[in-house]
Amino acid sequence: MFISIITATYNRANTLTKLYESLVDQKNTSFEWILIDDGSVDETRELVKKWLFEDKIKIKYLKKINEGKTRAVQFGFSQDLKGDYTFILDSDDYLSSNSLAIIKQNLISLSNDFIGIIGLKYDSNNNRIGQEFKNFESSYIDLYFGKNAITGDKLFVIKTDVYKKSIVPPFEGEKFMPDNLPYIRANNLGKYKLINECLYVGDYLEDGMTLNIYKMAISNIQGYIFEKRELQKEKLSFKYKIINTIKFIHYCTLNKMSMKDIFNYSGDKILTCILYLPTLVFFSKKRKLYSDLNNKVSI
Repeated sequence: MFISIITATYNRANTLTKLYESLVDQKNTSFEWILIDDGSVDETRELVKKWLFEDKIKIKYLKKINEGKTRAVQFGFSQDLKGDYTFILDSDDYLSSNSLAIIKQNLISLSNDFIGIIGLKYDSNNNRIGQEFKNFESSYIDLYFGKNAITGDKLFVIKTDVYKKSIVPPFEGEKFMPDNLPYIRANNLGKYKLINECLYVGDYLEDGMTLNIYKMAISNIQGYIFEKRELQKEKLSFKYKIINTIKFIHYCTLNKMSMKDIFNYSGDKILTCILYLPTLVFFSKKRKLYSDLNNKVSI
């Protein structure tokens, strides 16, 4: 069972060494690391040259102009990947000591109605991020938007052909699409085996995406609207239907879309009509703050 690992990196020479060392330490060597350098201007290239000379693991290093994480990941999938399964590992995360052995052991026994496995994330102080799985298997939508939805980042190891077809490129003038879009688009193609073991480790950096979610949304507003629209088409629990549609309307208004355009674009027109005015009222006090932030962000 061969596995491909894709990492998109931008000026992360200070964190990449930890990731590289975690890959070298894996007991399972049947993997390749596709490292996409998204226009870094730090010491990344020199660092990788040293690793290539060491020749301890299979590394394919590709440098491109800076176009954002999503296009870098998409570029990774455009390569001739050797893995039957692929997962994406951020440049500020790293694998647990026996991660690939656990992954391979669980992938071998998968039946055809599964498209992959999902495992847990811990921080560097050995604290689990988010909740453990309550079931042994699930679709993505049931796992995160069902009646017993869980929270927290997880590692998705997915059939390479499924993952590749599910990647959505950013809109023109934007650099990023929400990371969960491939999982939404692949939801009807199969379910996941859920593994209550730590597969990877990472802390939230001050300049990381999670802590800058609002800036990311404003800079890539069409992508975030599209993600909420795609979720509207899925069978979410009632609670998440409400939350998701409120976010959809809010992002649309931040993008200065008219009520008619919001309604026409919506994936759930009835709920959008019901929640349109309440959403406007609820976010009215915050709209100026978002507008001010929008003026400071270069799109």
